[in-house]
Amino acid sequence: MTVRRTVATTAGVLAAACTLALTCPAPASAASGRLVLYSRTGFQEYVDPEPGCYPGTGSRTFVWNDTDSRVLLFPDDSCRTRVYWPVEPYQISVNRNVGSVRVLDRPAVGGADAVTDRPQATAPTP
Repeated sequence: MTVRRTVATTAGVLAAACTLALTCPAPASAASGRLVLYSRTGFQEYVDPEPGCYPGTGSRTFVWNDTDSRVLLFPDDSCRTRVYWPVEPYQISVNRNVGSVRVLDRPAVGGADAVTDRPQATAPTP
C-alpha cells in the first residue's frame, strides 16, 4: 500500500510540474523576422537577429523593422550615444543617420517593458 501511495504521489507531482512548465512565460529571446537597412552607401539585412548591437549603413538610411521586437537607431557605430531613435515592431523609419542598431529583447508574455524594465502600464479601473 505504501509503494502505491508513493508512486501515485510522485506521478501527481510530476504532472503538476509538467503543467507549470508548459504555462510559465518563456524568457525574452531573439527577434523573429527581418531587420533591413538601406542607404546609398550600403544594404544590410539581419534575419531573426539576436539581441545586441549591429553595424548601420550611415546617413540617409531607410530602416524596415519587420521583426516582433523594438530596435533603437544610433548615430555612432557602437550603440553608446544617448541620442537614439526607437523603431517599433513592423514599422519603418526613413532618412536617419544610422551608425548602429540595437535589437532589444522581446519581453516575455506579461513581462516587463524591454526598454525601461518597468511593468507595462495598465488602464485605471473605474
